Amino acid sequence: QTWSYWSPLNPTTNNFAIKEGSPYYVRVNLAVSVTLDFGRGGVDVKVTNPDKGSDTLPNSFTYLKPPGRVFVTSSAYTGDLGGLIGADDKCQTAANAAGVGGTWKAWLSTSTVNAKIRITDQKYELVDRTKIVANNIADLTDGTIQSAINKNPLARSALANTWTGTTASGTKTPNTCSGWTSSSSSLSGTIGFAKDGVTDYRWTSYGGSACSSGFMLY
Repeated sequence: QTWSYWSPLNPTTNNFAIKEGSPYYVRVNLAVSVTLDFGRGGVDVKVTNPDKGSDTLPNSFTYLKPPGRVFVTSSAYTGDLGGLIGADDKCQTAANAAGVGGTWKAWLSTSTVNAKIRITDQKYELVDRTKIVANNIADLTDGTIQSAINKNPLARSALANTWTGTTASGTKTPNTCSGWTSSSSSLSGTIGFAKDGVTDYRWTSYGGSACSSGFMLY
């Protein structure tokens, strides 16, 4: 498995964050390049100098996972999302269509699953990486987020209500459209509010609506 250069953290000490992709060569000193290969617990770095040959420096680099990304779907859906799996598929399809890559999950809870345990504990940014949304899950679920989640997969502005079934603490509400399998007007689901400037609890717990309504997903 090879990994590609993502962004320098401290070029003077040669610390880098890297992500999955093609081999990438980065100049660390005059006439020196490195090839990054992922290894358990660290990255083995092969240093190549055109004048003096090659050598391997094991674990000279530490693998740092790039932040996760967040968007609002452009399409609206009733509360019958096909359950959590169906909702995840809808988010993945939206990401694939926009060409943003990655593996995606919907920010949704059911009567048996809390949204906060469905995602990785890491930093989260907007899909175009222009703003930090939260530093980790604790930050995401402390009642406020750092930046409004207001962009669709193409990084265009979004203004929408979103199905969530989730409180500001990342836990389930009583209203989840029967586990996101119902579009009945007699059932309801908790919704969030994706809008510029909305960084308080309303981003995920703005109110409720009949499951027959059409809303986006985070």
